[in-house]
Amino acid sequence: MPSNNITVYAKWESIPTANDLVVETLELYDFECASGVCTLNIASNVYYQYSAQSKAFSFTSLENTVENGYYRTKNETLIINSHWNVGYTYILEENYGILYSVDFEYSGTVTNNAYSVTSYDSNYMSEDSLVTKAQNRITQLKSIIDSVFDAIDNTEFEDLN
Repeated sequence: MPSNNITVYAKWESIPTANDLVVETLELYDFECASGVCTLNIASNVYYQYSAQSKAFSFTSLENTVENGYYRTKNETLIINSHWNVGYTYILEENYGILYSVDFEYSGTVTNNAYSVTSYDSNYMSEDSLVTKAQNRITQLKSIIDSVFDAIDNTEFEDLN
């Protein structure tokens, strides 16, 4: 040991986590990331999002319109979490005119493509057309997720847990 006082400095290099790699990769895909939330705006009311906290990807489409004097509200949301579980909701209401309504929920798991209708009530769209819409949205969002993880070596969606 030295006989006088010495100062020792430690130097290390941080190893990025799987979550860090996802955020970095999403930025390459034009997502804007801040405080652990990455968003890609398709339009002012349509966007893809990744939450580092919940480790879930989502697609959201919100619409408030007036068509032929009728006020219509639409909310479509798809969430795929790190276990590949899917939750999809489609809600449509039209007021002050002909009553159009849709209340639809669809859930399942991407890994085994097993889905089921959780709830369906509509005088506007058939259950089959809503199932088709949900499956198309799931395919689109999964394609984005697959692209992100293909760009990251040795990282899988499940590794984010």
